Amino acid sequence: MFITLVPLSTSIIAQFPQYQLSQFIFDLNLLMIGLFSYMIWRYALDHDLIRENAKPYDPYIRRITLFMPAIVFLSIYISFFNLKWSLLILFMIPVLFVVAIKVWTWRDLKKLILGMK
Repeated sequence: MFITLVPLSTSIIAQFPQYQLSQFIFDLNLLMIGLFSYMIWRYALDHDLIRENAKPYDPYIRRITLFMPAIVFLSIYISFFNLKWSLLILFMIPVLFVVAIKVWTWRDLKKLILGMK
């Protein structure tokens, strides 16, 4: 449902970028998409709708699905102080996502090589 609201929230923020309410509507829409994505994954995992060979990747998938809501929540918080920085954070989600994946992968690789937990 929230995915169908993306064009509406995008047009609102495009027409009224100077207002905090338009930013909040857009951010809230993205936040709900991210949270429902996480809830869908958890439901599928809890009801054995996921293949067994995918279950070991659960911690990674949870991190990935919660990453966007965390960034959007940060954007909502910053929007109360500076709208331009809040929008910049949203535009940086793909870059931040790639950096986070690299950091998580590097950290897990170090644990594997050094045998640390």
